[in-house]
Amino acid sequence: MKKRLFDLKNMSCTRLIAGGYALIITVGTLLLMLPVASADAQGASFREALFTATSATCVTGLVVVDTASAWSAFGQAVILCLIQIGGLGFMSFFALFSMVSGKRMSLRARGLLRDSVNAAKLGGVSRLFRFLLLGTAIVEGCGALLLATVFVPQFGAKGIWYAVFHSVSAFCNAGFDLFGTAYGPYASVTGYSANPLVLLTISALVIIGGIGFFVWQDIYENKGNFKKYSLHAKVAITATAFLLIAGTVLFFISEKNASMQGMHIGDRFVNAVFCAMTPRTAGMNSVDLTKMSPAGILVTDLLMLVGGSPGSTAGGIKTVTVAVLLISARANLNNSGSRNVFGRRLPEDAVKKAVTVVVVNLSIIITALIAILCIQPELPLSETAFAVISAIETVGLSVYTLGETLLPACQFILAALMFCGRVGSMSFLLIFTEKKMPSAVVMPQEDVLVG
Repeated sequence: MKKRLFDLKNMSCTRLIAGGYALIITVGTLLLMLPVASADAQGASFREALFTATSATCVTGLVVVDTASAWSAFGQAVILCLIQIGGLGFMSFFALFSMVSGKRMSLRARGLLRDSVNAAKLGGVSRLFRFLLLGTAIVEGCGALLLATVFVPQFGAKGIWYAVFHSVSAFCNAGFDLFGTAYGPYASVTGYSANPLVLLTISALVIIGGIGFFVWQDIYENKGNFKKYSLHAKVAITATAFLLIAGTVLFFISEKNASMQGMHIGDRFVNAVFCAMTPRTAGMNSVDLTKMSPAGILVTDLLMLVGGSPGSTAGGIKTVTVAVLLISARANLNNSGSRNVFGRRLPEDAVKKAVTVVVVNLSIIITALIAILCIQPELPLSETAFAVISAIETVGLSVYTLGETLLPACQFILAALMFCGRVGSMSFLLIFTEKKMPSAVVMPQEDVLVG
């Protein structure tokens, strides 16, 4: 008998996770459509509510209406809850409920927890989630305290809400902000381009959230002994450090006479660090993106494609995926049969998966870009590609004012891309397919010309 698509008992973990995110987005959409959620008490349209709920749940940060001026305190609270749930994964809250109630999780529930953070094995998943939830509370709390030292003197008691909101948004790599009423719609953190405390605190939150929960665990257990770290942690930390340093240097040079023109050298350095950090799916900007140089836009595109590390709040192709491809390419160029790094050999399956992730991701980007340009052919290619990459990699940066520039059909395409990026491009495609057993028949091999 043919298996039903929505047979919950037999549904794959991938479909259950995707369905869970879809349910959260649906609930968030309905809540944001309530009159009490909008600043004018008239209620948001379905399109605005759906796009915002999708962006928040998928921790992206793209918006069609300004978060500060369009939503009431209730609406902002709904967005914050969606960000927290989306950032940690809804299964994290299932684990929290199980721990509070004292109930043991079933083997299937543990499997869902493992798949929701791409854990390699089932053992120790519950302990990992306890560590994850506690670590999140501590990091977000410390971030909120640091931001409060700036926001409370500026905004009064409301500054506490601002500090909490932006700490959660930064840690979850969401990109939402509440500065639209203070510095103009869609201002992000451009009003704090000369405030190192705000920029560096947000940068630290983004990096910690985007480095990955497994790396946290390694650092906690082995402290500063890098040699004892797992291969995954070593590669993730090295790739993150390289991208941050290289990005900072490139932005420091390319934006001197563009978006950072007239800045003091100290402020330019801090903003260069922020520009190198925020495309790692954070979605906040401290400089005017419309003034960014072509080189800066290209570097941002590349950083958005890479994103954060596996098993984190960040999106993107992932740092480890790109590192695996580069290590494999180096081995091929050296005619070496082994893909070695840090005294270990990468498994063949890791290389195959990395290639698949990149090919699927780029295929979706190209398809979406062509679709949007067919619907709105007047849109410039560079800015449209920027928005598409930002959506699929759940970044949240955009040169456009989406609500004013894009037609509703194009906005729905971006919403679909955000959902795809949060679930995972490969996982998203697996929702519509069944896993098939490998064929017992092996076809004869024949060479083809490559390169």
